[in-house]
Amino acid sequence: MSGGPTRDEVEGALARGRPEQAWDLLAREWEQGSPRARHQARRLLPGLAPRLPAAAWTSVRAGLARTLGIHPPLTPARVGRLAFPVVGQGRDRFVEVVVERAPGGADDLPSLPDLETTQACQDALRAARDRTGSELGLSLRFDPPDGWAGASCGLAVALAACSRLRGLPLDPLLLATARVAAGGRALPVGRVPEKLRLRHEARPHGRMLVADADDAHLPWVVAVADLEAAERAASLRGDLDLDGALGAVRAADRRGDWLGAARMAEALVDDPDVEDRERLTLLVLLLAAANHAADPAARARWQARLDDLLRTCSDPGEDLARALGSRLVGAVDALDLAAAEAAAALRPVEDFDPPLRVHLLGPLALLRSLQGRREEALDLRHQALQVCTSDERPRCLGDLADALLRLGRPDQALATCEQALGLVPVARRRHAYLARTAAYLGLHRARALAALGQRTEARAALAPALAVAGLDPALRARLLQAELDGSQAAAQAVADSLPPGVCASPLVRALLDRSRAALGDPAAAARLVAVPAFAGLDPAEAALRLPY
Repeated sequence: MSGGPTRDEVEGALARGRPEQAWDLLAREWEQGSPRARHQARRLLPGLAPRLPAAAWTSVRAGLARTLGIHPPLTPARVGRLAFPVVGQGRDRFVEVVVERAPGGADDLPSLPDLETTQACQDALRAARDRTGSELGLSLRFDPPDGWAGASCGLAVALAACSRLRGLPLDPLLLATARVAAGGRALPVGRVPEKLRLRHEARPHGRMLVADADDAHLPWVVAVADLEAAERAASLRGDLDLDGALGAVRAADRRGDWLGAARMAEALVDDPDVEDRERLTLLVLLLAAANHAADPAARARWQARLDDLLRTCSDPGEDLARALGSRLVGAVDALDLAAAEAAAALRPVEDFDPPLRVHLLGPLALLRSLQGRREEALDLRHQALQVCTSDERPRCLGDLADALLRLGRPDQALATCEQALGLVPVARRRHAYLARTAAYLGLHRARALAALGQRTEARAALAPALAVAGLDPALRARLLQAELDGSQAAAQAVADSLPPGVCASPLVRALLDRSRAALGDPAAAARLVAVPAFAGLDPAEAALRLPY
């Protein structure tokens, strides 16, 4: 984070785990600061929005976000995740417990600060297994992993474990503080009034579960006697209508709401009653969401699960086509040529009916761009256009415009974008998908205008892509805007606004370095050509091969 009189305060708030304080500091600069401070706050607030938990979005914060054209992120999936408060010694914050299945079958606990905390976690896991009747091993991690200790994490650990074992999501507005005995009884813990004040300050929309003895008689406090009562309060029930839940996932996917579909998919993917063909669909959605979010850890997790299932899947239907396409996109996003070639060789495109080939032709075109085989990429884009459905045609035309730009044909690319934008309003289905498609088309149109020297028009064309929620295409739009402004500081502000996990993505690092190199940063140019996929290339060719 750079510049601005509140830099140290903002960084300090983030370091303390208090993103809502950092938001409020920048909001104050936006409302009261100098023009320079307002400019800095306007640049930093969009990157801060994904760090605010759902329970922290007050009407005031949401109102400022709307004013600035920032879309608060949709509530994340909460299977196996729950936060608990930590107070004292200036460390007032929330810590999140994340529970996954343990790969080895035995429980995997992180290094914990003391014996009391370790015992509380073990008791909580035992109580969760007794409640759910499961013997599965579980893996725990905490975010942040250090700076706290105590048994008050127990109820959060137990509920997160029940959530994971049942495959049912937890409300992101839910919080918990209590110890859980091995038999399931909720035991009181200390400093509950301070924890309730922290909830009021940091997550005002949160509901706090406490032990019976800590009942504060407030509408947003739920006192529970045991884990069974806590599960009822958290709406963790075993009577899920599986067919209805799977239908809701498919409906969200058909609408183009891939993020909402992925959230529901995470709640179902481990359900033992889900069939393999259904699990394939769920894993495809989860891998696609990880690709969109540039999340290397999530991508690796879902890709490994998908690979295991692909070994037994042979039916060349839509699920398999999408699975193979997502698998290839994941390898391309990792800028791993060998893995991408292996993914492309798993199944020939010709094995699939023509309408299904669009799921493979697009990823193959990305791979050919990464390899520098631009004419082949253009041919694949033309093939996709021939087999796509009517609602996919605008996106496929946008992809065609991208291929034309890479071949130095901005006039044709601009005409193709105009044609695609003309088709978006007349489509009657998949409105969420088409709204995002319009953002991608705005980005490609801006690139074509910039290539034609029409920089003012290019800036205006970026507006839809800058306003769309999520990382892509907004990240590329913000970087192109920095290039059009000739501002290294703006490119650095984009980098500073990204969460560390996103910055770990090879693709995101390369996108940042491509823009920095275009703005004259020799170190960025050197880093770009140091990527193994671009070995031996000059920076201009490496920038052209980067497939986004």
